[in-house]
Amino acid sequence: MLLNTNGQRWLRPVWLGDPPLARAQVSVVLPAWTNRHPNWRLEVLPTMRLDGYVEGGACSFRGAGADAARLHFSCENGSWHIPDLRLERPRVSWTGLRADVPTQDFYWRVRSRIDPRALRPLLEPASQRALGLFEFTAPPALAGEVWGRWHAVDRLGFAVQLAMTNFMVRGETADRLEAGLFYTNSFLGATNIHVRRGEGTIDARG
Repeated sequence: MLLNTNGQRWLRPVWLGDPPLARAQVSVVLPAWTNRHPNWRLEVLPTMRLDGYVEGGACSFRGAGADAARLHFSCENGSWHIPDLRLERPRVSWTGLRADVPTQDFYWRVRSRIDPRALRPLLEPASQRALGLFEFTAPPALAGEVWGRWHAVDRLGFAVQLAMTNFMVRGETADRLEAGLFYTNSFLGATNIHVRRGEGTIDARG
């Protein structure tokens, strides 16, 4: 009822087993009784305030799955806020997402340890091939910010701190990698790179 057809279609494939447990509080300003034909979408929906919690079992989104998920959410003035999200299998430990429905802009604050292979179904073929060059023995640690506009790749940007241990690239092993990564205006860059291998270290500061 609160979602349009596209929103319902977007959520439908998420839960694989039993429906999730959901709790919510809703407040809304109703139109005047003398207004017999209100425009619910333009006059009433913007006044809605929604706060709630969702917890469920096995779920999947576009092929990327998790054993369980739980999150808190709120919506006010057409802007959604998810202050925390926990997924058990990919192990996203904490995330804060703000998404504005009218403009479709979003801002995502992430702190997680996630196996990149769990995200493979979400990536384009070229990105999947690039990911295939890496072999991980432990999920990388990631902390940073992602921003953009839904369905507008040119508006995507991020700035994150990355740390990986005991991994391989094209068959070459490394003990540790630390770097700052940023992406904006279709440009990908890295700063303060530190790589440690058995025979020594490589540093590229600045």
